[in-house]
Amino acid sequence: LIPGFYEDSLTQVVKDKHGLTAASIVMIDCDLYSSTKYVLDFITSLVRHGTVLIFDDWLAYKGDPGRGEQLACSEWLEANPDLSLVPLARFGLTQQAFIVNKAETA
Repeated sequence: LIPGFYEDSLTQVVKDKHGLTAASIVMIDCDLYSSTKYVLDFITSLVRHGTVLIFDDWLAYKGDPGRGEQLACSEWLEANPDLSLVPLARFGLTQQAFIVNKAETA
């Protein structure tokens, strides 16, 4: 666990200190759009083809794709066109898991 607000604690220094170079599974439990943006920016260099992303509050806000985790994720995917998500599983009332597909670069 790394204490602090996302915008202060999710840094390259943390990646270096903990030797974070790739992620197999990422659990994103942010509730809010702003928090999710920080997390997605932080994990961009860590996700690989096949990484599993689990969003805890994907269907919060009555499933509105213009709010919360869904909005942050759609903006993240737009900013990273080499990434796409394939639905994997649903858990509980609001969770959604995806498999990351990452296009190979030439």
